[in-house]
Amino acid sequence: MRKRNRPESGSRRAFLGGSMAAVGAAAAAGMMRSMPTCAQSTSTPPKVNLTAGGKVQQITMVVKDAERVAKRFSDVFGPSWTFYEFRPTQLVLHDKELGGAECVLKLAVGECGGHSFKLMQPVSGHSSYAEFLEKHGEGFYGMGLGAFPNHDQMLMAFKNAGAGVEMQGEVGDGSKFTILETAEDLGLRVEFGGLPKQAAAANLRKTGSFTPKRPGLIDMNLPVISGGRRFVDLGMVVRDEKKSAQRYEELFGISGWQFQHTSTPVEYIFNGKKLAEADLPSTTLNRGVAYLGDTQIELLAPMPQGPGGPHKAFLDKHGNGFEILMLSPAAGDQEAVVDALIKVGMRKELEATTRHGNTTGHATYVGMQDVGGFVLELYS
Repeated sequence: MRKRNRPESGSRRAFLGGSMAAVGAAAAAGMMRSMPTCAQSTSTPPKVNLTAGGKVQQITMVVKDAERVAKRFSDVFGPSWTFYEFRPTQLVLHDKELGGAECVLKLAVGECGGHSFKLMQPVSGHSSYAEFLEKHGEGFYGMGLGAFPNHDQMLMAFKNAGAGVEMQGEVGDGSKFTILETAEDLGLRVEFGGLPKQAAAANLRKTGSFTPKRPGLIDMNLPVISGGRRFVDLGMVVRDEKKSAQRYEELFGISGWQFQHTSTPVEYIFNGKKLAEADLPSTTLNRGVAYLGDTQIELLAPMPQGPGGPHKAFLDKHGNGFEILMLSPAAGDQEAVVDALIKVGMRKELEATTRHGNTTGHATYVGMQDVGGFVLELYS
């Protein structure tokens, strides 16, 4: 549970803390033009210099039914979606060329909370998405950095830095997309693309769209004055937060990491069971935080002893991975939001309270098992 203060944790972190827009088709494939800003290392030069103003462009989820999950996502958060069928060619999987192998994917692309979301549904053939779904089920897969004019040079730089290709293919507009095999190092996969050479993408076909008829359960326009709710934090569960942070710096130049061991909560209810006081230390974490553009990247390394909390359960089941999306707390109606989510079938995974002096914080994790299998974090 994280407070989005820059760069230290602050009161919201008290519980855990101690304290594409090249063209429409290219966007659907996750190839946005703009590049995210990364703080530059003063010690080790980054292997790939991402310095031209931007943010985390896209969040990718793997799902069983992209259209169904998109509509359910709209029930909660309210965005509109565009649907595509994607048949990438010249596939590479785990650095191995697949020749003329066929792959069919369905995807949905929508904008919500300051990010583009891409829902990927494997249909047939070999793909990293199909492997992920078989191994982990639905859930967060990775982040997209955008589209770059020097895709091939960037790819070579990543390879020289020890990051292999998890998946690559051609879009049919003269551009490629590449997904780096970085889940073990970073907790997520990183995708980037090249700029298209023509407007039409032969391998990407629009199949429909969806605009919700009513607002989402969560009013993403609140607070109105500050531009609405945003997804401000990507939470990665890792075995070693410092090792992963070093890899972020080596690959992208993200520096300024802040590390801490989080303090013990005063109350902790996990999956409906209140933990005894003697078990509370097992819920603490080693934590590292830095920023990629305007999005906080958080590395959470749970304690090895039991019973622990959701992070340890995730690590035991999945290994290093992308678990949590945090919704900005500024609107101030988090309790009402949680109650509404529970009423429509979501599951409250965690409630935790922390106290620092006269300040009390309350954090809640809601399992969005019907909206792509991720965890939504809220704080009040």
